[in-house]
Order: sequence, then C-alpha cells, then structure tokens
Amino acid sequence: MVKREPRNGPLHILLVPLGSAGDVHPFVAVGAALRHRGHLVTVITSPVFERLVRHIGLEFVPVGTAEEFDALLQDPHLWEFRRGFEVVAKAVLTATPQIYRIISERYVAGETIVAAAGLAFGARIAQERLGVPLATIQLQPAAFQSVYQSPVLHPWLSRIDLLPRPLKRGVFRFAYFLADRIVGPETNRFRAALGLPPARRFLGGWWNSPRRVIGLFPEWFGPPQP
Repeated sequence: MVKREPRNGPLHILLVPLGSAGDVHPFVAVGAALRHRGHLVTVITSPVFERLVRHIGLEFVPVGTAEEFDALLQDPHLWEFRRGFEVVAKAVLTATPQIYRIISERYVAGETIVAAAGLAFGARIAQERLGVPLATIQLQPAAFQSVYQSPVLHPWLSRIDLLPRPLKRGVFRFAYFLADRIVGPETNRFRAALGLPPARRFLGGWWNSPRRVIGLFPEWFGPPQP
C-alpha cells in the first residue's frame, strides 16, 4: 500500500471483473463512464481482454495468462452443475493472491476505490486487511439467495421456489456449507498468512462488501425481494 496525504479531485478506481466476456464487458462499460467523469480507471482481469480495455482508454493489469483462460473455457466439466463449480473455484483460488497483491501495490488511502466481482476474493480480503473502500458488483440475480422468489440455478432445482421458506433456508445453508468445503481451506490459509481470522459462508454473505453491493442487472431480470 502506498501512503500519501489524501487529496481532493479525481479518484483512481480499480475494477476487478472475474470471468468471461459476459462478466468483463459490463465492468468495461462502467469504467468508460467513470473515465468520462474524469477518473483514472484500471481494469484488473485476464489478459484476453487487454486489447478491449486499452481500446476504451482504460489502464490494464493482467491476472493469470491467456492460456489459463482458454483452458478454463475448454474444460469439459465447466458446464456440469457440481464439477463446474469446482472448476470455477479453482480459478478463483488461483487468482486470489494475485488480485490482493495488485490492489495492495496500487492502493492509496483517500485516492483509490475498488469495485470488484463477488468472486474476486482478493479484493474482499484487501478490504479487510488494508481498509480498501470496496463495492461488490453482482451481475446475476442468483447471487442474492432470496427465500421469497428464489433463483433457479439448475433444472433439477427448478422446483425450489415451491418449498416453504424454512426449507429454502435449509437448502441455502447446505449449499453454503458445500461451497465452504471447496473454497474455504485455501482461502483461509491465505487469510492466515496475512494475519486475518478464518472466514465462513463465503458465498452466503462474506463475498459481498459490507460497504456497498450493486446488483448490475435490470429490475425485470431480478426484481428486488423483501
């Protein structure tokens, strides 16, 4: 972290999308709008998107390699319900220390703000460890596990919305438990190395910034729930 006296004026905004084009393009659009307002914007993501980001006039910092990105997309298990999550989780865990390091090297108190995808765990850890101002951007309504109108994550879960609310809560708790078993051990090892306590319910609340969460999708796609 760089320590300087806070200044008034344009901010340096670090955008951290994680995923494919459908995950990255909305962040680039946000970055273009922020740049138009006079801010310096840096996008931190796969080098596959470097040309696009620089074409828009934004700064770029790579995470991982183009070969790793292609290997992820070509993994035959990616579109399976259970094993697909394991494939994505592996990519998330690999990127976590890189994202944390990149943010820590660029963070200036009073001058830097981060907006990151929920799966950008490195940004969330930087918030906890360094006090980085963070807004979590969720692009899919399914990221919000409502017991009222519940998201459909897989065809064989399509009837979950018919369950009573207490049973829905039980389903979600079990899902969070399974997710913690996959992403928890390695994430908590990294946290421990930084002097942070263990976390839990990674997808049940922890991944969202306590300061700001943005649902970046239209209301018709995911109406706000009670």
